[in-house]
Amino acid sequence: MIGKEKLVIVDPGAMLESEIDRLAKHLKTRFDRSPFQIVGILLTHHHVDHISGVVACQKLLTETFQQKVPIF
Repeated sequence: MIGKEKLVIVDPGAMLESEIDRLAKHLKTRFDRSPFQIVGILLTHHHVDHISGVVACQKLLTETFQQKVPIF
């Protein structure tokens, strides 16, 4: 989190669909309590356990939150 209004997702290494579903549920619950802007997805390095969920995560953010976010 960056303060209370902005969020950066770091290393969304979700290898299973259930992990993306769990992330979606968590973000929706958090968003319902206090809306925030997701400002980006940060990848610290290219190991599969850090990047495997990046496409699904970006799709989730676009479809659920109508937020297209850059990947850094």
